[in-house]
Amino acid sequence: MESVISLKTTRKEEDNIDLSKNLSQITTSDCANLLKEKMNINTLGELLLCNMEELRNIFKELRYNGFDQLLKDIHDAGFLLNGEKETLDNLNISYDIALIPIKETSLSKKIKRIFKNKTYICYLGDLLTYNYLALSNIYLLTDEDMIEIKNYVHSLGFKLRNEIPTTTEIRNKNGKNAVDNLGLSNRVLNILYKNKIYTIRDLVDYGPRVFKLFGMGNVSIEEIKTAMKRYNLKFSNQNDVEVKIDLQLIEQNPNPNILKKVVNDNAEIQDRINKKMSLLEEYNKLLEEQDKLLKREKEIDIKLQELLEQLNSQEESEKVARR
Repeated sequence: MESVISLKTTRKEEDNIDLSKNLSQITTSDCANLLKEKMNINTLGELLLCNMEELRNIFKELRYNGFDQLLKDIHDAGFLLNGEKETLDNLNISYDIALIPIKETSLSKKIKRIFKNKTYICYLGDLLTYNYLALSNIYLLTDEDMIEIKNYVHSLGFKLRNEIPTTTEIRNKNGKNAVDNLGLSNRVLNILYKNKIYTIRDLVDYGPRVFKLFGMGNVSIEEIKTAMKRYNLKFSNQNDVEVKIDLQLIEQNPNPNILKKVVNDNAEIQDRINKKMSLLEEYNKLLEEQDKLLKREKEIDIKLQELLEQLNSQEESEKVARR
């Protein structure tokens, strides 16, 4: 288990820093010029007085997409903006912990690489204040990665923002009863999980109210109706004492998500085969080229040898003639 005490923070005390420092020493010249010309912000001290969300909105209005980079530059310098501090205070996250770089943590290299390349999650504060569903939708992050992130955050004594169980965790706990066995899309599953609908029984008992959940559009509603019809499921009502869920039918029908995974796996295998075949062809071509070069080299050596013998023969003839 890792302790935040053992991790190094970049945070600096504002009392010990020259707040009159020019912004070009903190961020890019383009961003510094924009802050100066559009918002009359010239120094580090003036920048730190800004509210994060207000500053973000101004950047949006100006159609300048450098806000995330500016925020990272501020964090790299060891500081936080006002709006960030309020959020961290509400979540009981200290400023020192918030400014611990992700690269200093024991998260896997894969997760660190995804955070670096796909997002601006560079510090623990970025991760701890990131919405869980948005985090789970980051490209290349799998259920296993999310479980690793959750376990790591829990080991530090925190939880992810609006945290919910992953499909893998729900499936491991509920087996065939897990609601993802209905073959619903990740978008629909996330809506259900957010409302603590983890099993088929949960869905059946929740009733038609499920169609009124926040984020549930016509496509999602139709998806649930189709899945329930496929597996002969009906919502329970006040008069229903027992609702029969035909798990055997679910077992017999291939889960679309499983089929999709097999298709993707096959595609990846075929892609690897194609790459290896391409390398093999290239290798054979190089061997053929090498044989030709060696043959050519041998021919040249023979010709050179013949020339040397001719020269030696001429020298001997000249010596004999001089005698």
